[in-house]
This record gives sequence, structure tokens and C-alpha cells, in this order.
Amino acid sequence: MSASSRRFLFLVRHSPLAGARFRETLDMIFTVAAFDQWVTVLFLDDGVFQLVAPLGEHSASDLLWGPMLKAMDFYDIHEILVDEQSLRLRGLTASDLVIGAALVAPEHVRTLLGQHDRLVVC
Repeated sequence: MSASSRRFLFLVRHSPLAGARFRETLDMIFTVAAFDQWVTVLFLDDGVFQLVAPLGEHSASDLLWGPMLKAMDFYDIHEILVDEQSLRLRGLTASDLVIGAALVAPEHVRTLLGQHDRLVVC
């Protein structure tokens, strides 16, 4: 990452039922990362469902955009976070997620906002 890079925080809040919105979000995330910017992705609210395979399957390749989720590592996007309260309120646990993501306590979300230069709500 260069000295001129900025820190971007993408908040993914919409369920998979939001149509092409998540695909467009991934396109934005990869574009920003390709320009050597620091990218953090936080899934919260119904956005946590983006990381849950349909019918209980636990493989990212089972999702239409599963290979794209796996590509986050290729783009040096290693900070993938999930709001633990959002999971709990939807009856989910970290074991339901198809990719590795760190759980974040709700009170830490505010701190995250202050640690980034740009916020993109999707």
C-alpha cells in the first residue's frame, strides 16, 4: 500500500434479495482495492445473509458470487468483518458463514468508522 492510499470501509447492509446490488458492491470493492487502497468490508444487518450459503450448504462456490468472495484475498482484502449482533438477531453463528470473517462487537463499529477515511454504505 502506498503512502497516498486511503482507508475505505464498505458497509454491506442488504440481503441477497436486493438483486444485483451485492455484485455491484463487490465490483466497487475490487476496483478500490486494485488502486492500492486499504479496504475493510463489514457485513451487518441483513447483509450478513450475503455470507450464508443457500439451503445450509457451507461452500462459497455454492453461491453465484462465491468465487468473487474468494477473490478478496487475491485483492489483498484481508479485513472482512461481521457484526456479531446482526448474526445473533438472525439466529446465525460464525459457523454458518461460507468465508472466514472476524466477528465485531456492536460497540466496536463506531471505532471502525473513525479509523477509515472513506465510508461506502451498500
